[in-house]
Amino acid sequence: MTERKPLRKINNDSWIAGVCGGIAYAYSLPVTLVRIFFFLFVFILTNSSTYYIGQALFWFYVLFWAFGPDWYSDPEDYDRRTS
Repeated sequence: MTERKPLRKINNDSWIAGVCGGIAYAYSLPVTLVRIFFFLFVFILTNSSTYYIGQALFWFYVLFWAFGPDWYSDPEDYDRRTS
C-alpha cells in the first residue's frame, strides 16, 4: 500500500490555486485527471436534483484555497507521483 501524503495546496503547479495539484499528490493521481473530474463534477452535479453536491464541492475548493495549508516548494517526488 502506498503512503498517503498530507492534503496541501501546491503553489508551483497551479492553474488557479493549487488545490487539485495537492489532491493529486496526496492520492497519487495524475493532476490533469483530478482537474478534469473535479470541474466536471462541480458543473454536472450543479443541477436541479443534485444542486447541493456541486455547490458543496465548489465551496470546498474555495475554502481550501483560502484556508488550506500549502507547500512553498514542491516535494522531491511530486513529478514522479503525479505524472
